[in-house]
Amino acid sequence: GIFFEQMATSKARTAHPAWSQMDTIITDAGQYIFREEKTPQQALDDATAQIDALLK
Repeated sequence: GIFFEQMATSKARTAHPAWSQMDTIITDAGQYIFREEKTPQQALDDATAQIDALLK
């Protein structure tokens, strides 16, 4: 079934301690784009800067 097909290409989430914050940043970026509050480039640049700060 479809579950086994998805398992063949699925990947586990990262084990980074700040993953939940990163996930929120990524989700928020998508929402900014969807609501046309930011351009896709602007939203992704902002998300990149925020995630980069968490990785340092």
